Order: sequence, then C-alpha cells, then structure tokens
Amino acid sequence: MNAAACAWRMLLWSSVVVLAGCLSGDPDQTPNARSTSHTIEIRDMAFHPADLRVQVGDTIVWVNQDFVPHTATAQDSGWSSPSLAQDESWKMVARRPGSEEYLCDFHPVMTATLTVHDREPQGGSP
Repeated sequence: MNAAACAWRMLLWSSVVVLAGCLSGDPDQTPNARSTSHTIEIRDMAFHPADLRVQVGDTIVWVNQDFVPHTATAQDSGWSSPSLAQDESWKMVARRPGSEEYLCDFHPVMTATLTVHDREPQGGSP
C-alpha cells in the first residue's frame, strides 16, 4: 500500500472513531448528586485496576493510554465502548448491582471485573 492510500485509511478510520464516540453518548447516563467518578486506565495491554468496585450511580471512565485501539466490552454483551484510539475515553454510569467480567474485543486476553454494589442510604443505617 502506498503512503497516500495509507494516509487516506488513517483519516477515514479516525473520522469513524470520532463519529462513533459522538453518537454513543447516552442522555440517560447522568450520574446522581452522590455519585463518584472512577477511572480505569488501559495501558500496557491491561485494564488498571483489573478489579473495580463501585456503587449504583457511579460513573466509570475508561481511558486508552496504549498506542493501539481497545474496547471495554461486557462478556454478556450488555454494554460495550466504541473502539478507543490512544488518549480517547468512554464513560458509563453503573445502573444495576452485580459483578461483570469485561474484555477488549480486539485483545480478548485483556480481562477485568467491574462489581457494582447498591448505594448505601444517605445518613447510614439507624
């Protein structure tokens, strides 16, 4: 493939990734006032941390720091990020309690676990 064709492919792929990111926003993913934001870094072909515990309503942000694209995809296909190029991010609000293993669609050996707990009532227990 010549340099011009390679450049066109890169430009086209970048446009698709940007457009997919713009269209993937979910207005129903607004966190509540007591929510916390958690960041998962994708680097060195792994999710860091590999085991994250959050509460319902918390926001989880995946940030790709690798030079190759990655996804964060639930193994039950309940949710999936778009392809994330280097320095791109994707966020999701935890809606239901439970434990979910997820992986990268491009690199299935990259796995991690997200555990969502019910939110504690404000003010604690009586």
